[in-house]
Amino acid sequence: MNRSLISGLSLLAVIAVACNKKSDAAGTTTGAFITPAIFTSATPTALTADEVKTAINDEDNLYDNEPSSGSGTPPPSGDPSGADPMDTCMGENQPKLTVVGTETLSVAADVDLLTCFRAKLPAAGAGSIDNSSAFKIKFQVNITCPGSDLTSMTGKTFAEISDDNGSGLPLVLEDKCKNSSSVKIFSNIEFNADLTLTDASGQKVRNSSKMTAAQFTKDGGACELVKTADGYTLNGCIDATLTVNEGPESLSGNNVKKTNLTILESSNLVDLKATTAAWFNGGAYKATFNNFTGTITYTNSTTAPTYTMTAAGGLSASGTVEPSASSGSGSGSGAELETLAAPAVEMFSEGKRTHKVNPFANAAKSMKLASRRMTALVRPD
Repeated sequence: MNRSLISGLSLLAVIAVACNKKSDAAGTTTGAFITPAIFTSATPTALTADEVKTAINDEDNLYDNEPSSGSGTPPPSGDPSGADPMDTCMGENQPKLTVVGTETLSVAADVDLLTCFRAKLPAAGAGSIDNSSAFKIKFQVNITCPGSDLTSMTGKTFAEISDDNGSGLPLVLEDKCKNSSSVKIFSNIEFNADLTLTDASGQKVRNSSKMTAAQFTKDGGACELVKTADGYTLNGCIDATLTVNEGPESLSGNNVKKTNLTILESSNLVDLKATTAAWFNGGAYKATFNNFTGTITYTNSTTAPTYTMTAAGGLSASGTVEPSASSGSGSGSGAELETLAAPAVEMFSEGKRTHKVNPFANAAKSMKLASRRMTALVRPD
C-alpha cells in the first residue's frame, strides 16, 4: 500500500462492488475481508538484532517520498514483441470504479491470474505449471471525501484514478474533495501464489507465497487523514503486511518457511504534500517487525527518523533509518526465496513512490509486483 507511482498500469478482470443504498459512513469499509486479528494473532519468524535493522532499513512505508535509486531491470520476456506475459494478462481488462452513497469511491478485484498466464506460456518459454498450482489476487480499496459528490466517477478505470501530483489524492479527485476537511482511506489486499513447476528433467519444485496487507484502524475501520495547510496528519492509521513464504532457498535446495510481519501505527504523523519531502515532518510510528516492537520517531522532512526496538530475550536494536542499497531499485532475478518476500519491500521503481494516502496506487503496486514475482517463479534467470 503506500508506494511507487505506476503509470499506465493495467489490471486483470474485476468483480466490481455493485452500487447500493448503504450510508456513506458504512461505505468507507465496503467490501472489507481482512480483520486486524489476522495480523495480531500471527506467529512471525524470529529475527536477530541485525536482521531487524535490515528489515527497518528496507521498509519503504517509513518514507513520505522515497527517492528512486534506479529503474530496476524487469525479467526477460520470451515474447518476440517484447511484452511481458503477465503484463499482457493484466492489460486485457481493467477494473471499474463504483460509488457507494455519494462520497466513497470503491474498487474491488477477486481474480484468478493463473488461467490467463497459462495461455501465455508458449510465448513466455516457461516451464510447465502443475494443475495443483494457484495464483490469485483479491483487493478492496476505498477513498471517502466527506461532503463530496463523486457519482460522476462511476465507471472510470483503475488506471485513470491512480496518478497523483504529490498531494496524495488521485488527480481527478483533488477538485472534488477540495472542500472536505479530511480524507478517509481503506484497503484490503491479498495475493496467494502456490506454484509447482516441472522442469525439463521432470523435477518438481514448489514455491508458495501468500501476502495479506491492509490500511485501516486497529478496529478495522477506515483511516482518517486530516487536512492541514501543507499536507495531512495521520493518527491511529495502521499499515500492516503479513507474508508467508515457503520453498527452496534457490530453485534447488532445502525448503524453508518464513513468516514476516510488519505493523506500523501512526501517531500524529505529518505527511507533506511536497514531493521533495523525503521523510514525514514529525510524529511517530508504533512499530512491529516480526518479534520486535518499538517506536520510530520523526523530526522533520529532511532528517531520517530514529528507532528503538526490543524483543524477548533481551534483544534490542536502535539507530537511524539508513536507506538500503536496494531501496527504490527493485530486483529482477527471482531466484532467491527472499526475492519473493514482502511486496511492501521490493518494487520495480518507475519514479518516486506514491504518497501513502493513495491506496489505489498502493493496490496497483501490489498487483504489479505480484505479476513480476509470478513471472520470475515460472521463468527464473
